Amino acid sequence: MSLKYLDEKEAEKICDSTLSGWIKNSGYKGCHSAKETKEAVEDAKNWAKDSKTARDLMSFVENSEKEILVVGMFGGYQCFDSTGTDNIKKAPVVYIDLEARLTRYVRQPGGQLHFSPEDCKNLGVRIEALDNRVALLHEFGHAKQWIENPLIFDDHFKQQKGSVPTPTIPVPVKVDDGDPLLNPKGVYQQVPKSIKGGGAIGANFAQAIQARATEVWGKKGQQMRDPLLNPNGEFLLTAEELQAFTPVTGYSVRIEADNIARHEWPICDDLKIPRRINYRDIQGTTTANSSQNSVLLKRQAEADKPKEKIPVGTTKTCSCGQTFPSTVSLGMHQRKTGHLP
Repeated sequence: MSLKYLDEKEAEKICDSTLSGWIKNSGYKGCHSAKETKEAVEDAKNWAKDSKTARDLMSFVENSEKEILVVGMFGGYQCFDSTGTDNIKKAPVVYIDLEARLTRYVRQPGGQLHFSPEDCKNLGVRIEALDNRVALLHEFGHAKQWIENPLIFDDHFKQQKGSVPTPTIPVPVKVDDGDPLLNPKGVYQQVPKSIKGGGAIGANFAQAIQARATEVWGKKGQQMRDPLLNPNGEFLLTAEELQAFTPVTGYSVRIEADNIARHEWPICDDLKIPRRINYRDIQGTTTANSSQNSVLLKRQAEADKPKEKIPVGTTKTCSCGQTFPSTVSLGMHQRKTGHLP
């Protein structure tokens, strides 16, 4: 069995840098026990038992020869991290906030499909609850991707070190006018082109894939095979569905696109749960209370304690009436003279 559930003590030891960083910016408040985390995963499996995709996904991950660590948190940032430990030899970790409460935008056909997530609220897009178990299964979808092809995560992780890489994608470029009968539109070749657009690498990839989809989509409703978006030969998604692939992390949009298309959306369809149209349509809060045994929380609390300040000019007075600038100098005087405090 490839899943190893971690208790709080072990998780905070080998994932210290990650969890410590989430105390202030992601509401990390400690970890559940390994038993509680395993029970939550089993509950999600039972909840999704009517989805063949969910059953196959979890069976694949649980029976893999590669070990995946699982940390059930109070708060924290829900994600899969292929290099999630502090060990010299990195190990993949699924981080789950078992206290998370999620919502998603419910977009209506038409113009709402093209609203940015940032604009949805002000433009009247309805919000409804989304079961946190969808997010749990989504992260195990990433674990399955990593087991199938670790390089799609690990190579990208290596690229993040040092200077920011300039991604490229193959685009069709006209190289000849062609024959009027055989090639009336000209002759094209795939030429690597740098991806344009500012922002994070993930955002650049999102823009590139959207542009690529537009290039190959052709006439409205036409289904075409595209080796960049679908290397296994599946048909392209609709233009509206492609809006889903705007990531908020540094990971490639290809990773999120593949996970949503092969795992999350089929699970939602099987369970008759509406899909999120845009990758960033999910919002989350946590209802977690702080763990009482968290070493990291105690360490942070100590670091946050205000330092005692001694007012400038404060003096200490002996019973003999003599004053001294500090408690230390007063004590030396009392030991020397035998005066009482």
